[in-house]
Amino acid sequence: MEIDAEDLKIYAQEKTKMALEKTNSIIKELYLKGEKISFNSVASASGVSEAFLYSNDEIKKRIERLGEQEVSEKIDQMS
Repeated sequence: MEIDAEDLKIYAQEKTKMALEKTNSIIKELYLKGEKISFNSVASASGVSEAFLYSNDEIKKRIERLGEQEVSEKIDQMS
């Protein structure tokens, strides 16, 4: 069986879609458990690279926002 460029493109898109679904699921899981949300923790738990997380603007902003939210909540608890 010969694999052409279109097949590779479709495979790459599916792989990215699955990685995004897994990443979103892990972020939700970490949030619900009250665990730290950072690029490192999400990458480790989801099995994707930190580079993948940084390269996706939506995921990047979500992790940054949730991480900042955690810091703000901790500061509020200390006051």
